[in-house]
Amino acid sequence: MGEGFIRTATPQDLDALVDIYIECFPERVTEVFGGPQRRTFIRDSLCFYLSWDPESNWVYVQDGAVVGILIAPCRYSPWRAALAGGQIFRWLGHFLSGKYGFPLHILKRFLIGGFAFNADPMLKRVWGRPYIHLLAVRRMPRRGVAHGLLGIGSQLVHWMIAVGRKQGIHCWWGVVQSSARPFWKRMGARIFRISTGEYLGVLGTPDPDVCPPEGC
Repeated sequence: MGEGFIRTATPQDLDALVDIYIECFPERVTEVFGGPQRRTFIRDSLCFYLSWDPESNWVYVQDGAVVGILIAPCRYSPWRAALAGGQIFRWLGHFLSGKYGFPLHILKRFLIGGFAFNADPMLKRVWGRPYIHLLAVRRMPRRGVAHGLLGIGSQLVHWMIAVGRKQGIHCWWGVVQSSARPFWKRMGARIFRISTGEYLGVLGTPDPDVCPPEGC
């Protein structure tokens, strides 16, 4: 097993990122995208988020393969990203050709939420600030837990923090699944329960006007 390294993610990584996403989030793949066979749908979604702030997406490479991904845009305008590079026209073409299936629930959420998807008051307060959209690491049997979130994942997060601090950024937020709470607490994040039953994680030093001083 060779030494791994972190680099900026590129569009050439997308196929590997789709594989990681399908492996790490099987329930979400089925619920949101209609199953792992909807690779084009998943690929377009990841491409969209990568385009928000291209310099704030990183992959972990080991033995020549991408095994981890962190998407953490610091500056973003989802509608502008959708229009950039003709993405929205590509989505329309893929939708009309049947590559997405018929995801009416996704279209409804886009139209109502403007890509934010959540009307929780606390999320509205942090929207527009540096945002951890996705952290995922492939399962690697027989290589030990240190190569999962506690190893590669934590390296990606520490990399993000180091790069951000050079740019004067000291706080990030993200929606945290219940199962991921121990990891983010270990990383020093404060966790707040939100109305969806999920959690808001705040990593770093937030503005007291944005988040309460104590989490859960």
